[in-house]
Amino acid sequence: MKAFCFNIKADMGFFKKNDSNARVFTTYNFIHKPAVLGIFGAILGYSGYDRDRKNNGIEYYEKLKNFKIAIKPLYKKPLKKTVVVFNNSSGLASEETGGVLQAKEQVIVESLGYTIFVPFFETFSEAEKKIYEKLEYMVKNKYAEYPIYFGKNEFFAYFENYRSLNVEELERKEAVVDSLVKMKDVDFFGKTDEEEFDLFEEHKEEQKITLIEELPYELDENYMYVKDLFIFTDKELKIKNNEGFWRTIDDEIIYVF
Repeated sequence: MKAFCFNIKADMGFFKKNDSNARVFTTYNFIHKPAVLGIFGAILGYSGYDRDRKNNGIEYYEKLKNFKIAIKPLYKKPLKKTVVVFNNSSGLASEETGGVLQAKEQVIVESLGYTIFVPFFETFSEAEKKIYEKLEYMVKNKYAEYPIYFGKNEFFAYFENYRSLNVEELERKEAVVDSLVKMKDVDFFGKTDEEEFDLFEEHKEEQKITLIEELPYELDENYMYVKDLFIFTDKELKIKNNEGFWRTIDDEIIYVF
């Protein structure tokens, strides 16, 4: 199957959790699919959330929601974070006296990057095929209609290392998966269902690490996050169902969702 991939990077990031408390807005450890689709929308020049509420739709999501991707983090450990305090006086975010809200955000303060894989599906509509071709052309030529960033426009991002490639369905049932993968689709060797995993499970002797996090993977009819547990590990996994698992010509194993 035809696909392309590219790297996207930034020096800092903030992928806001929508279930954070009012005191400190926290960040996910990884970029998630709705955020990646938002970056695609910025590259293509589609509109996002309508702050004036003239309509209830989100253009980029409606056009791109049938696209499937794989996300491969370019780091193997939790990144450094710090809490930043700032005054928000935009008028859109505060009804405080004086129109100023003091906000606290947990920000990733370490360079971060991802390889994004975008496969082409024959089930795409004609409109989606044209969107795919335009997106690939623009990524290949390093051009975006709107600036792209990691969560906030202060955290400017850039993309590079475009590659055109073919992927094929993975046939084997055991593999080290190079991308994020939903936990429900894999099992660990040597673990029973009753055994639990820490959020960050580190194996110093084997120099392996496992990161588990609940991440959004789509939006519902009200454009709210739909989430599931994802895992990123360099340990070999048992694959329950090969649907969604693909192998590149470089023998990278990716999970497309």
